[in-house]
Amino acid sequence: MSDRFFTIPPGCDFATDLAKGVIEAAQNPLALARTQIFVPSRRASRALSAAFLAVSDGKAMMLPSIKAIGDVEDEAELAPVYLDGGSLPPAMPEMRRLCLIAAQVRAFPMGGEKPSEVQAFMLAQALIHLFDQVQNADSSMEELASFWPEELASHWSDIAQFLTILSQFWPQILAEEGKMDPVARRIALLHQQAEAWRVNPPQTPVIIAGSTGSLPATQRLMKVVANLPQGQIVLPGLMPDLSSDDWQAITQDVVHPMHPLASTLAALDVPYQKVCVWPQSRQRADDNFGRMRFLQEVLRPASQTDKWRDIKSDVALLSDKKTYQGFQRIDAQDSHEEAAIIALLLRRELEKEGHKAILVTPDRQLAKMVRSELRRFAIEIDDSAGAPLSQSAIGSYVMMLARLVSSTDIITDLCVLAGHPFSSGGMMRTSFRGQFDKLNIRHLRGTLTFSDLAGLQEHLKGNAGLSEFFDNHIAAHLADLLALRDKDEVSLGACAAILGRVAEIFAAEGQDETATSQSVQKCWAGPEGDAAASLLADLESFGSDFRLRPQSFALTLTELIQKTDVRKPYLDQSRLAILGAVEARMISADLVILAGLNEGIWPPKSGQDFWMNQSMAEAIGLPHKQWRIALSAHDFMMAASLPNIVLTRARRQNDRPTLPSRWLVRMDAVIQALQIGDLVNPDLPDDLVAILAQRKAIQPMPIAPPQPKPPLSHRPRRISATQFDTLMADPYALYASKILRLRSLPMINEPPGPALKGTLFHEALHEFVSQHPRGKLAEELAGELMSIAERHLAPYLHHYEVRYFWMPQIVQLAHWFISHDNAFRHDNAFSMTETKGEITIEVGERSITLSAKADRIIDHGDGTASIIDYKTGTIPTKKNVTNGRAAQMLVEAALLEKGGFSDTKNQLAAIALSYWKLRGRGAPPAEITDVLPKEFDAGRIFDAMVALVTRFEDEDMPYLSEPDPKGRPKYSDYRHLARIKEWRPQEADNE
Repeated sequence: MSDRFFTIPPGCDFATDLAKGVIEAAQNPLALARTQIFVPSRRASRALSAAFLAVSDGKAMMLPSIKAIGDVEDEAELAPVYLDGGSLPPAMPEMRRLCLIAAQVRAFPMGGEKPSEVQAFMLAQALIHLFDQVQNADSSMEELASFWPEELASHWSDIAQFLTILSQFWPQILAEEGKMDPVARRIALLHQQAEAWRVNPPQTPVIIAGSTGSLPATQRLMKVVANLPQGQIVLPGLMPDLSSDDWQAITQDVVHPMHPLASTLAALDVPYQKVCVWPQSRQRADDNFGRMRFLQEVLRPASQTDKWRDIKSDVALLSDKKTYQGFQRIDAQDSHEEAAIIALLLRRELEKEGHKAILVTPDRQLAKMVRSELRRFAIEIDDSAGAPLSQSAIGSYVMMLARLVSSTDIITDLCVLAGHPFSSGGMMRTSFRGQFDKLNIRHLRGTLTFSDLAGLQEHLKGNAGLSEFFDNHIAAHLADLLALRDKDEVSLGACAAILGRVAEIFAAEGQDETATSQSVQKCWAGPEGDAAASLLADLESFGSDFRLRPQSFALTLTELIQKTDVRKPYLDQSRLAILGAVEARMISADLVILAGLNEGIWPPKSGQDFWMNQSMAEAIGLPHKQWRIALSAHDFMMAASLPNIVLTRARRQNDRPTLPSRWLVRMDAVIQALQIGDLVNPDLPDDLVAILAQRKAIQPMPIAPPQPKPPLSHRPRRISATQFDTLMADPYALYASKILRLRSLPMINEPPGPALKGTLFHEALHEFVSQHPRGKLAEELAGELMSIAERHLAPYLHHYEVRYFWMPQIVQLAHWFISHDNAFRHDNAFSMTETKGEITIEVGERSITLSAKADRIIDHGDGTASIIDYKTGTIPTKKNVTNGRAAQMLVEAALLEKGGFSDTKNQLAAIALSYWKLRGRGAPPAEITDVLPKEFDAGRIFDAMVALVTRFEDEDMPYLSEPDPKGRPKYSDYRHLARIKEWRPQEADNE
């Protein structure tokens, strides 16, 4: 067996050494072409193919047959020779399997309740993962059932019953469909291939390379290949020259990097000593022995770590400077700095002619940040993991369309959809967007009087242009999709078919066939389009048996889209790449960066299995729950042994401290024991230190507060009572609204809020008081007031806040208002509502109008008057009114005293000021608050108004932003425009 089992040790170029050895062994092109090589994955097969071409210096050659064990799909993949001539049933398509199991889950109650559609798919995915694990372990669900203990907690009993979906129902479904489970079929293919070779062994070379043999089916195939006339097994990263004690400890340490290989060799009944170093790797293994020895100490089994206290045998080797050449560790302050450092290292390597560099990390967030950093240098990097389909343009477009089916706020979701770059509605994109913007701003902002698209169509009948646009370019194109909203239940396949068709129609920039064809190309172009089209096609073909409520379609589709990854075509010539740890095994580079070396990321956390406990898993042969840690450790060891390696981690991530990877902690312990800290320097290279320091030195310059000084001709000539408050508290807001004429747009389909409530209550009271300006109010008039209020609230009754909260409040307020308003009414009193008043003053050469609109003024007919302001929200305090921070009623009083309100007498002996807070709930439902200052002087107030206006009639007077921070308004639409956080950073977190 010594010429059957080989290893390419850590630190060697696996693909290149393997290719060299195969070429040398073949001796002629025909023998090379007849060689069969099996590798773990398709990316590994592409890397090996590239290695063969590189070894041959680009000369034409006949490559061996390179196949991926992990991607076996049908008989043609392995091309087995079946002695009986039989064939396996076709594999059940993955989406069909998911939909069928989800349908079973949907009908299976747990805890007395059936799961929702989305929960059914999530549980189905978890069940499939468990089923795949059980099958890969050469076990079965029936065998699993026999290991359940008799005395189970209730939730374990539910799980045991739930798993009958796989043990009973799934085999029946497969038999009815005439299909075979895809994983079971793949394993069966491996078994048939092994049996075919055992019975009829090929005389040509057969090599299994790069696989750790973690699955029993792969181990059986390895055993057969090892007994073929020219069969060979090439294991990845088995450290040579281990003592028997070390090997025994490794076999017992489930998280050791070589434990999976030890388990495979034990299953194959091959002693560790029988595994030879691949001939083409011996020289590199000898040259790299110091690094391997160092990592062997770092990754020593836990039971042997006491030997660190007395490292004597290899102290000379482990203290040799050559051992750590090209070995660098960097601890960044945070993940942003880590990404920046990695990007700089990759860029620096790219500047070296012909050099390649790879980033190996399981941290997808870090990989995304590195891609962003590289784009700063206009560098795109090949990322093997790709990105979720949900983050692509077509993925978001499809999800937006699906959301219309189940939307509870279809107006807002329609606006979101219209903003997508694909949305065209059968007209040119720019024209569509222009028309929809008009529709949006004019008719879809604020609290709407309609709640659905039918109401919007009715609302638009007064505008022929927009009505035609909506009917022909939105409603008509989305009709089939929107029709699903009226159905009680529909199949997932039907939904997917309609969604795909509507996606193409709504993206078309015209009504003819050419536009439709271009729309198809636009939607389904590129890898993202292929993934979306395949997903919808699979759902259409295989989702007919899964029925769901239309309201659940969007959530179900989103769950599937988020689980779909888009991988761009692999670029063999790419000089930069981001790879997963497994993919990096067979790919060499001039620089390899192992990033994200924090606990919980690398190695990953041990996942919780809610289907079974560890003892149950071990009983049926499932791998230990920490088996991923061992594989991660093996990947780390393989990469860390390479000649030019950089290890990086971040001390903080997402503003939280991190724990270094256990391998780094072990490394620190060994370095300390050897006292070689000066050889393994964790500090940054000088050039990177300089670049990062320069970046950090670029600090944003603080800015001065805005001090706009518009010319007199642009300054307002009319100041209202409410604007006086703004002019005192935040002149810049008045400048932005009155001079720049900037207004904040209301929200799209804004829910009813305090502003609308105040407006509606004001309108109702205004109409009621206008109809009854004099005399006492009879109690029976409360019904009239309620009728008036109901009429004003009627257009908004489809909002539950209005129907179920505001309507009952107006009932209470009506009775309260009748009883309390009579206190202000007598024979000579006259009430005026929504009364406008103004006085024009001369300031220099300009006339300035001071105006106000009072909610209500009561002229008592005896030289006195009352000013009343209705409030449905918080009212200003008497203190704020007295000191001028809430000046609205003071301005109204000053104008009233000066005769600004024409319907009142010019001379008034006294003016009362009060707020009526109309809560509509509680006891009482409203209250009256007198805010008349003790030393009220309307003339003095008027003089102060004139003085304030006069100050801003000076062109040197700026409109400052919040000159008194203590008196700043509670809310402002213009704080961001004034960039307050940049010149008053102490308030940066106030909002």
